[in-house]
Amino acid sequence: MALNAVFLDFAGTLVDVHPGVGAVYARVARAWGIDVDPTEIERVFRRVYAQQPPLTFSGRSERARQQAEYHWWRRVVAACLEACGVRTDSVPFEAYFADLYATFARADVWRLYPDAIPLLRRLRAAGIRVYIVSNFDSRIASLVRALGLARWVEDVIYSAAVGWAKPDPRIFAAACARARVVPQSALHIGDDPVADYRGARAAGLHARWLARGSPPDARVPPEDTVFTLTEVRFDGVV
Repeated sequence: MALNAVFLDFAGTLVDVHPGVGAVYARVARAWGIDVDPTEIERVFRRVYAQQPPLTFSGRSERARQQAEYHWWRRVVAACLEACGVRTDSVPFEAYFADLYATFARADVWRLYPDAIPLLRRLRAAGIRVYIVSNFDSRIASLVRALGLARWVEDVIYSAAVGWAKPDPRIFAAACARARVVPQSALHIGDDPVADYRGARAAGLHARWLARGSPPDARVPPEDTVFTLTEVRFDGVV
């Protein structure tokens, strides 16, 4: 069976926050008179984010969904500040959060990994269709355009809109339906060994874990691990 589609994760795979989540949180905080340490809030963010319920809001109007996305992230940011010893009721939190949320919708706090476009070029040359599959909110659509990715991808499937988040197999099933392919003819690549690799495999797709310098993970076979997108091979995958 030929490989008909490649699904790519977004953050951590194609793009990264620049110069880092903690640095952006702290920089915007300073503009509102809030003092937080970039390294501490980065560490706290990773823990708080991992504890949140899935970023999924099915069965809502677009406006209601975007409001739900906003409040989902508001809870994350509030929890991060509180964990860093900043009482949200003693600082201009609402203004800070609105500024921060808008900041992450801009392309200037994101950067493409240098191996992203070369992979997309190789896939285009091979005639393989590309889709982004991400646990993200509606800001992803404008980011994909602003970062120059729209010309390379057929569509963007993101958790807040489809109602399921990786590693739930249903988001991969939704992506296959959107791409009009069977799972056995699709390959998913992402930087999370559980959400991306195990989620895709559970849905019947081929998968690669993009380790990007992480140590080996027992949950991923070495032959399905790559450290850069340059290493990805899609000839003879299926």
